[in-house]
Amino acid sequence: HLQDFVMQIVNVHIEPQATMNIKQKLVRDIKAVLTDPQSGVSFVGGDFNFTPRDEERFRHHEAKGYNTNEPIAKYFEEELDMLIEIAQDNFTRLHYEHGELISAARLDRWYTNLPALDLLDAKPSAVVLHNLYESRELSDHSPISISLCPPSRAPPDGQHIPEWVADLHEFPDIVMDIFADMPHEDCPFKKL
Repeated sequence: HLQDFVMQIVNVHIEPQATMNIKQKLVRDIKAVLTDPQSGVSFVGGDFNFTPRDEERFRHHEAKGYNTNEPIAKYFEEELDMLIEIAQDNFTRLHYEHGELISAARLDRWYTNLPALDLLDAKPSAVVLHNLYESRELSDHSPISISLCPPSRAPPDGQHIPEWVADLHEFPDIVMDIFADMPHEDCPFKKL
């Protein structure tokens, strides 16, 4: 019933200089307007200006990561725990001071309230649209494009165990251990 289906897109920009109270209010406002997953899908994306809690920014002159432990990251992840990131691994912002590259981070992201299995069926893809290291003419951020494909009515092609996995010496024993833990004696997999 497409006429009853809602697709909502929320564009986010969290100002880094805003107080924690203002940032928290914005997160609560986003949560308040999200579409109920039973009647539609929400996509929340843009410039969050913080990294997820389990991610680091990258310091170029030291060639290593550092965690900023931004309190808004914890608040966002706890308050909007119904959202799943449509992830991509590339940096989306470079930070320069006096013309010198200081750090890189993945500040721009997209999330959805689609249930995890539905999202996986849709084969999500997220990519940055330009290489930050080549051009900063428009912005010091790189936009992200996301795409979802309609789920197939047939099982997806290519769903198999990669040959290199099956060739591992431990593979048969691991499979047998899994089958040994099957809860029912009449499990059809045990007959394999």
